[in-house]
Amino acid sequence: MAPVSQSTVSELNFSGVGLHTGERVDIKVLPGEPGSGIVFIQDGNEQVQIPASWELVKGSSYLGVTLEKQDEDPARTWRVSTVEHLLAAFSGAGIDNARVVVRGSEIPGMDGSSKSFTEDFLSRRTLVEANSSLKKVQVLSEIAVSQEDANSRWAKLSPLENADPEGDLNISVHLDFGTRMQPQSFSYWRSEFIKRNVFEARTFGFMSDLEPLRAQNLARGSNLDNTVAFNNDGSGLDALGDLRLGGVISGRYESLRPGHSLNVMLLRKLYSSAKNFRFI
Repeated sequence: MAPVSQSTVSELNFSGVGLHTGERVDIKVLPGEPGSGIVFIQDGNEQVQIPASWELVKGSSYLGVTLEKQDEDPARTWRVSTVEHLLAAFSGAGIDNARVVVRGSEIPGMDGSSKSFTEDFLSRRTLVEANSSLKKVQVLSEIAVSQEDANSRWAKLSPLENADPEGDLNISVHLDFGTRMQPQSFSYWRSEFIKRNVFEARTFGFMSDLEPLRAQNLARGSNLDNTVAFNNDGSGLDALGDLRLGGVISGRYESLRPGHSLNVMLLRKLYSSAKNFRFI
């Protein structure tokens, strides 16, 4: 059998402020074993490992995704929040396996994009021998979810029209918030993440929402240096990070007014039936 490899990344350190806590956060990215995927390690405790999986999502809204794992002590729970931009960087840079040691409760917001993560991952990406290549998740049937709230939202996954040996993912997002902004659309392939500079897309939001969020002790680290008034590229970046919680997916994703909770709902539906997917 021909030798195969999986990708990882050599040691890197990142520091910054959490977008929602406003607190300083330090993370260390370390090489991961073949087949291990992306794993978060809370407070440097190797015994507390939180895989980047939709099954561990305990909190998701338009503010971000929180992964949660119960400690052996039932009175203690381990959490890591706002993981989506880091996961988008892993996905776009083609990193299969890595360990992320988090000293804090949130991933640093950096400049509000995946730029710092992605550029460093590309420069430190390495290949290691493995018993098998990383399995990708091929979407076999169209599935859709929706949320009927003040802004009707939907998201769907569907198979690619033609079999793709590379297992690529197409992402299309549509934004329409009525009079608050002009309708916008953005589409790209995961394989174009670098060429299209998707990693530079920044967190977006409406300025009118900022003070209500801060009143809830959220968005404490958001400012005009790491957040823009609105853009559609940011939703495309978030979608890639959210979908990485379901593995490396091959298919077509499309959404209207996407959000983290909607994307997690979509992953739950994808994995609810073996008829919806297969590993390739």
